[in-house]
Amino acid sequence: MRIPEERGFIYASSIFTAGLVLLVSITVIL
Repeated sequence: MRIPEERGFIYASSIFTAGLVLLVSITVIL
């Protein structure tokens, strides 16, 4: 099961963005 590098990068960056937004939201709420 080989994942294309471009798709893997998009997947990783979307997770990173979601995590960053979540972190900012928690900081603002607290």
